[in-house]
Amino acid sequence: MKLKLVSVGKVKDPSLLELCQFYQGRLKPFVHLQVEEVHDCPVRKGMPHKIAADREAEEILQKIPDGNFYVALDERGKQKTTEEWAELFKKWQNESKKEITFVIGGAYGLSESILRGAREKLALSKLTFTHDMARVIFLEQVYRVYTLIRGVPYHH
Repeated sequence: MKLKLVSVGKVKDPSLLELCQFYQGRLKPFVHLQVEEVHDCPVRKGMPHKIAADREAEEILQKIPDGNFYVALDERGKQKTTEEWAELFKKWQNESKKEITFVIGGAYGLSESILRGAREKLALSKLTFTHDMARVIFLEQVYRVYTLIRGVPYHH
């Protein structure tokens, strides 16, 4: 199974970028992970945030092949423990999913069109994170999931 992460915007903070690269490197022995970024839409004075999220959605959807299984990471999604994430990943592997795409929105979240099309909506937390922080947390959790699945000591 391959994983793809589509995220709005570039990671600007050098220390967060370093953490992303660290976890991406640690994931290499476990899973093929591709990270793709789309441009964040700047909001001009008086412009509704929905327009920005809808514009970002257009670019996001170009990164997801038609009919492909994708998961929206959204604060209103289902919350699961790390062990439940691991069970979900095992289930997807058993269903022979070839590629699963995860989507992280920008400063204004994900558009309704992205949320409607997602096969799953998962929350990393009830808390709101910057998309840069969400990316780090997601990558660390995916690494943790694979160490659980493979029996590698990391999760306590």
